[in-house]
Amino acid sequence: MITITPAAQEQIRAYLEAHADDGNHLHIAVRGGGTMNPQYDFGVLGGPGHPEDPVVEFEGFTLHVDRHSVDFLKEAVVDFVNGGFNITAPNATPPMPPPPEGPVAEKVQRIIDTQINPGIAGHGGFIQLVGLEGETAYVRMGGGCQGCGMAKVTLSQGVVKAIVDQVPEIERVVDITDHASGTNPYYQPSGK
Repeated sequence: MITITPAAQEQIRAYLEAHADDGNHLHIAVRGGGTMNPQYDFGVLGGPGHPEDPVVEFEGFTLHVDRHSVDFLKEAVVDFVNGGFNITAPNATPPMPPPPEGPVAEKVQRIIDTQINPGIAGHGGFIQLVGLEGETAYVRMGGGCQGCGMAKVTLSQGVVKAIVDQVPEIERVVDITDHASGTNPYYQPSGK
């Protein structure tokens, strides 16, 4: 079900040993499972777990898995890297749809690859074509573009203009990026 790496187990046991009053039961859950941005709750269980939560025994501690998160946590790995716990759960996010195919997708992709991405690569950004539906192209911004205060300008004056002007089959470009979760935007507007 869930793998906890030896490095993570060692850190857990060391913490529990130093904080013996906290007990030796941990809890893991996923909030927002099945979305592109799941959040993980992982910590010491403050009391008895829910009787319907599955329990996994490890050397020196017990892990209680939130009963509503079981499917999302299948094949999950808890590791300890760079001074913190990292949870990788491939079933917590929806599968990515296959990339769009066909002549229109090829035209749009060529514009992204040859005109758009080279221009924004200097800012650490990139654009992905994630879908086509009728006369609409769906794109996702990443890298320095995700969360960037200038993303709307890049989209409207660069991406939309290039694609709509050069691909007559496309009349609209929609950005599906979750800009709120951008971790390293190129430009951050001031909080004024």
